[in-house]
Amino acid sequence: FEEFGMVVAEAQAMGVPVLTSRRVGASECLPHEYAPWLLDAPEPTAMAERALALLADADLRARLAGAAAATIGAFDERAYVEGTRRLIAAQNRRLK
Repeated sequence: FEEFGMVVAEAQAMGVPVLTSRRVGASECLPHEYAPWLLDAPEPTAMAERALALLADADLRARLAGAAAATIGAFDERAYVEGTRRLIAAQNRRLK
């Protein structure tokens, strides 16, 4: 488990479809096309079923990979650094 899910961003950039759950920040990196494929929790049986479904459908894999590759630029290093900076600034304001 990785809190932000950099491995998800890396897979997207390579055109590899991703399976994950809404419990991790990685789900926020995925475009809306992934909504039906996001699990509420990382349940192994459900993950395996979805992985098999993706493996059986080359067109779906291509559509998900294409959608992810088209949006991953919004999560590049600059966006990550800026998001972290905003979060820290907001927490500093809240503590004052």
